[in-house]
Amino acid sequence: MKKWYILGLITGLIIASATIVFANSQIQALLNTEVKLMLNGNWKEFKDETTNEIQYPITYKGRTYLPLRNLANIFGANIDYESETKTIILETSNYQEKNIVNSEFGPQIEVKVSNIEQLYNEIGNNKRIILTSDFYNIESDKSENEVVDYWENKSLVIENVENMTIEGEHMTEITVDDIWSNVITFDNCKNIVLNNLKMGHSVGNSTYECEGAVLRLNDCDNFIINNCSLYGCGAEGIYAQKSTNIRVNYSKIYDCTYSGIWLTDNSNAIVTETNFFDSVHDSGFIRLDSSKIECNDCKVENIVSNSDFIDSFDYYSNGDYVDSSATFNDCTFSNNSFKKVSHIKTQNLMFKNCIFRNNSGDLMENTYTYNENSI
Repeated sequence: MKKWYILGLITGLIIASATIVFANSQIQALLNTEVKLMLNGNWKEFKDETTNEIQYPITYKGRTYLPLRNLANIFGANIDYESETKTIILETSNYQEKNIVNSEFGPQIEVKVSNIEQLYNEIGNNKRIILTSDFYNIESDKSENEVVDYWENKSLVIENVENMTIEGEHMTEITVDDIWSNVITFDNCKNIVLNNLKMGHSVGNSTYECEGAVLRLNDCDNFIINNCSLYGCGAEGIYAQKSTNIRVNYSKIYDCTYSGIWLTDNSNAIVTETNFFDSVHDSGFIRLDSSKIECNDCKVENIVSNSDFIDSFDYYSNGDYVDSSATFNDCTFSNNSFKKVSHIKTQNLMFKNCIFRNNSGDLMENTYTYNENSI
């Protein structure tokens, strides 16, 4: 044990102890069980390699000291001690230098992962996670990461994460097997970006028996989806509750059985250059419950809706009645079948510079606002 005391006093990083002896002197230090270590958004514990017992930091004269060997292991460095020269040897040959990149929401540490377990473990704040493999299947009970959870042990849930990007190195596919589970759920997350991902359920279903969405957002803000394909049998490509500033760009939503996008509880989204196609919906291709959406340069084709094409249900929220609204700019609607266009209030549904071809239903109701360039 003596070498660790010497090591600790030399380096300023020591093994936790209430009383530490160095040469012929003795110090009194606080065994600080309240200090925690967070590394890149993930909590870390100092554990003895032999006993697996937690080793706590100590506080001495206002400074906190950490166990060096454990700290080196966390950072992937090799550590050794030469007793003859009383020298600590650190080797960083196995340590990967962190690559810091800038994102729309601030600096992120870039990491690359090749399997689903690595993905689980890297999820955290201020991360840019690059998926290097072509395919990942969601499995449960694979991670001790505190921001990762599982819905009924079947679906990935990411909680309380800020400023994170998940990006396919190419077009990377992520699936879940259970049709009742969402592929990925984000709870109370902020400043999230998804790039180059294809996501859906591995088992298809042509009717609305699939309850899981592809993406579910609960209480999220600033959520960006770029160049993604969201497919069924997901009940919805995106289900968002109490989530704001959602942006969907250059993406595809198809083969969903309830709705393409369902926004509820004061959610809002802007969808740009995204294609909705080849779906049979129990609801509309858009469903709005006291929420708002704007679609720009989108294509909507080959969709059968067994309800209103833009379905809605408005209600009171926090004592106020919240109206839904939808605006479509420069969009094309072709070969779609539905009952009514919508029950949204007439002043809250607008089509500007839109094109309509071979649709079966009352899409061109005179009660709704159509720009003079819509044909």
